[in-house]
Amino acid sequence: VSADGTLFISDRTRCEVYCVATDGVLTVLAGDGTAGFSGDGGLASAAKLSAPVDLALDLTGNLYVADVGNYRVRRITPAGVISTYAGNGSTSETGDGGPAVSAGISPSFLGVDQANQLYVASLSTVRRIDLQGVIRTVAGGGTSTQEDVAPTQARFQYIRGFAVASGGRLYVSVWFSLSSLSRIRTIPPGGGNVTTLAGGTVRGATGDGGSATAAGLASPVQLSVGPDGALWLVDSLTVRRIAGVQIDTVAGSHSAAVAGEGGPLAASQLRQLYAMNRDAQGNLYLADRLTHSVYKTDPDLNTLTRIAGTGYPGYSGDAGTALQTALCGPNDVEVDAVGNVYISELSRVRRVTPSGQLSTYAGSD
Repeated sequence: VSADGTLFISDRTRCEVYCVATDGVLTVLAGDGTAGFSGDGGLASAAKLSAPVDLALDLTGNLYVADVGNYRVRRITPAGVISTYAGNGSTSETGDGGPAVSAGISPSFLGVDQANQLYVASLSTVRRIDLQGVIRTVAGGGTSTQEDVAPTQARFQYIRGFAVASGGRLYVSVWFSLSSLSRIRTIPPGGGNVTTLAGGTVRGATGDGGSATAAGLASPVQLSVGPDGALWLVDSLTVRRIAGVQIDTVAGSHSAAVAGEGGPLAASQLRQLYAMNRDAQGNLYLADRLTHSVYKTDPDLNTLTRIAGTGYPGYSGDAGTALQTALCGPNDVEVDAVGNVYISELSRVRRVTPSGQLSTYAGSD
């Protein structure tokens, strides 16, 4: 969601990127609905994309698209013109020190720092594109799994999540191998050494209330940095927060029981948290695929409240309130500046107004 409330949606299957303006009008921003590579220099809506996934907005309103199937990052200006910002179509990661458009990349995650530099994370490396368009590997690609090593000496195999803090600190959720323990690794701004922020002790969500470095992680994926600098992560069936050095579970548990509505998040029993977001007041929103519901909690994390979904899968139209409307596997949640909540589920985006009314905002069967 941009500062003016415009919602951007990537559709990997249809090879399109959409924007939904604050008046509710949906527009195809990029892609003509067929997989391919074309259109640079023209309107993005006439271009071809291939499996677009992650999106990132820079400080001047340019939208970056991880065009995974084309092994490129595409940039869409506020005027709707598309160009290739990085990648030459090669799957091999090459071209460090040269123009990003001539480099080989394999983008999975994107991020932008306060200096307006774009970061591109693949399965094993993090690369930065400076304002002159030069690409360099800033972390990963090495062989070491040890602590306190130079970023490019570190081994980042199977990057599962990535975030850039406002001050330039990088966070990477990694597995060293599919059979090893998960960790959250961090790189300070200015190129300091890589250290482990959390995990690497046991497999499982353990260690709440203590040091994150002594805690266990289950399967950390999505990462997000809050305005206070705390790191939030989706860790299997939980949402956890690392503030300073302390880690806490703030939502969910590894129980298969139903969600604990009305109680504190740490005691709740959500089933499969798939996405999270926050509003300007600090309220946390959570999408749970297995209870087919979206939940909200207050900034103090004391009360879990279901705001959309019946707890059972289905589609019951737009006739009632959000709590009377069945959802089916919500997989993303966003909040705009006025408090509207957007829920992605299968082939639709639903909107819940601050008064609790739900409607289909984009998409259909």
